[in-house]
Amino acid sequence: MSKKISLAATAIFFSIFLATMAYGQQIVCWQLDHNLSGIEPILYKVSFQDLGNGNYVLVGSSYATTVTDPPKTIRRVLTGGAVVMDTDNIEVSLKTSDISDRPATPTKESLATSTAHFLLDSTLNGTFHIVGVHYPETSDTENNSTITSSFSGTVTLVNCE
Repeated sequence: MSKKISLAATAIFFSIFLATMAYGQQIVCWQLDHNLSGIEPILYKVSFQDLGNGNYVLVGSSYATTVTDPPKTIRRVLTGGAVVMDTDNIEVSLKTSDISDRPATPTKESLATSTAHFLLDSTLNGTFHIVGVHYPETSDTENNSTITSSFSGTVTLVNCE
């Protein structure tokens, strides 16, 4: 059974890879400006595919870099979608996640996730709101509480590097 699931996952991934090669990759990058201390503006690098009817699938990475010496960049997997509601109203819904141990935070995390919502105009600029959840490592007996956070700011379309 496990081998069948593995073969199916490989086939799906290979099909997606071939489709990307056939259609070419389209990418968009956004800078999220916020009022959080200790980190630079967050960068989202997102590949997208037009599904038709004003619907887009989005996949990429988010990059949050600390203001420390040396700086540390936390990269997360990003998935979601966008819908063109009308000519000057685009809504974007994204989820990010990673599993890592961050020395800069007081807790060991077994999982960190966030849900982001963008309200964009026709220039692909606008506002965002993010809710994050950091789950502690279950074996951490000193601090095992879940941490939630929320913040908002502006989204600016930037050149991808």
